Amino acid sequence: MRENGTVMIRKRRKHKSLYNRIFDFFVYLILILLSIACLYPMVHILFASVSNPTELMAHNGLLLKPLGFTMDGYKLVFKDNSIFVGYRNTIIYVVLGTFVNMVMTIMGAFVLSRRDLYFKKAITILITITMFFGGGLIPWFLLMKDIGMYNNIAAMILPTALNTWNMIILRTSFQAIPIDLEEAAVIDGASQ
Repeated sequence: MRENGTVMIRKRRKHKSLYNRIFDFFVYLILILLSIACLYPMVHILFASVSNPTELMAHNGLLLKPLGFTMDGYKLVFKDNSIFVGYRNTIIYVVLGTFVNMVMTIMGAFVLSRRDLYFKKAITILITITMFFGGGLIPWFLLMKDIGMYNNIAAMILPTALNTWNMIILRTSFQAIPIDLEEAAVIDGASQ
């Protein structure tokens, strides 16, 4: 029986129509070309970073291998400690920004998911409008400068402290939790 099942699968695969095989060929060809188009810039940067600068500047066309392999560029970059300051700042901004964003988004979504919230529809509309009309980078910069947060870590974190789209998605998830679960928790002694 198992052997027959295997034979049946093989027969089904062999009997693809000519149209399906041609279609599959072009789909695979397009996917391969898109993959190359996406990966080549990264490969180019990698090869350029380990190439001899003079040979690289004289080279025209596609870079398919390193030209005069050298690691001098990496030695020069890592000799200066400012790269590590940049890495440290990036890690701080990402970790702290993600934490603040998650806390603000979860709190906002929870409040908007409450069934007894007054003006819930109006608040949701006002929040949704901000998703479509962003202020722009220059007004944010001027605002941070005017309130004294220029050259401050908070100036990098506060503008992204709340993500409207994620809050709407999370609000929907909170609304899917049955009211019975909350009532059972209140009976067991939990507070709201």
